[in-house]
Amino acid sequence: MTFMSISGKSIKKFKRVFIHWIDIESSSEWTNTLEGKTYAQNCYSIGWLAVKNKDKTIIFSSYSLDNEGLINDYGDVTSFPSSVIKKITFLKDEEEK
Repeated sequence: MTFMSISGKSIKKFKRVFIHWIDIESSSEWTNTLEGKTYAQNCYSIGWLAVKNKDKTIIFSSYSLDNEGLINDYGDVTSFPSSVIKKITFLKDEEEK
């Protein structure tokens, strides 16, 4: 699997997003009934969109900058199967308002 490096890029190259997604739940216990089981939950995440294609959507929510103000490292990375995403809302940055 190839990973995209975002180090050395300006944070302005990435759009901030609010993602509504459905969490998948599973259980490995043996059972003969589904009564009382919980089902998929609505979940929400905020971050900068790094990758979006038909298979996956990846965001990061934290980053550090180097001396030139470019991304040095990034963290809080979440990779979603694109099929669980219900909606992506693009957010305006403070300087865009």
